[in-house]
Amino acid sequence: MAFLVLSVAGAAEAQDARALFTQGQAAYETGDYQTAVDLWERAYGLDARPLLQYNLAQAYERLGQLDRAVTAYRLYVEHTPGEDERARNARARILSLEARVGQTSINLTGGPEGAQITIDGEDRGRLPHPDALHVDPGNHRVVIRADGYEDFVSSVAVSAGQQAALSVEMRAGTSGSAPDTVGGGGGMWMPGLIIAGGGAAVAIVGAIVGGLALGAAGDAPNATGPEADDARTLALVADILIPTGIVVAAAGVVLAFVLPSGDDGESATLVPLVGPDMVGLAAYGQF
Repeated sequence: MAFLVLSVAGAAEAQDARALFTQGQAAYETGDYQTAVDLWERAYGLDARPLLQYNLAQAYERLGQLDRAVTAYRLYVEHTPGEDERARNARARILSLEARVGQTSINLTGGPEGAQITIDGEDRGRLPHPDALHVDPGNHRVVIRADGYEDFVSSVAVSAGQQAALSVEMRAGTSGSAPDTVGGGGGMWMPGLIIAGGGAAVAIVGAIVGGLALGAAGDAPNATGPEADDARTLALVADILIPTGIVVAAAGVVLAFVLPSGDDGESATLVPLVGPDMVGLAAYGQF
């Protein structure tokens, strides 16, 4: 009986895998390669047929995900007996794609002689650097430092098999001004600004609500009627929103520009403190 149950379960999974494969094929034919990948990966999880890896490899190629394409082609070749046309094509594609991935690089031009090149925190030599610097596909942070110059900092997106050209232009100033991650605070510059903006928005809404409360209080015929109660409710909301927004905005500013980056093992967390009788900001962490 247990064998029968397992067989039925396996048949059901195979049927679901076929349905996912068909849906993925339809998505691929319409150019929706990401949906095709998602569906085929689910199908492979249910029924690990090598042909799915061949199809996945082709979809990964269309998406520019060459590393994943190579991996999928390799899985297909490893699990496909014989030497059919697909296997021969997969081997050829592996060689071609590996060559393209090896060409993924950043080419630097300009900048003062002897300036230090750092990519994603790794020392990559000095300028001038006539040879392109090999990198993995994706986003990379390039920092160029030289005595007597402000740091040159740039974020470069490099597609697989592509060479990104980056022109280095540096101004006279103090070296070493750029942190090891984008913005101050250990890479929290952008999140900090987002938090600060959100806090400012909350404070503005609170100010608007406070204005409505004043208007409602002025229109109330007496101090005990429903109009007066509505005015007091609006005032209470304003009393909560305004200080909360100010605290959150301050937290964002501190997060973006004040807190240490954590490169020396330091870390800290900001927590807004809001209560009936207090509004504040707490910082805690490990140092």
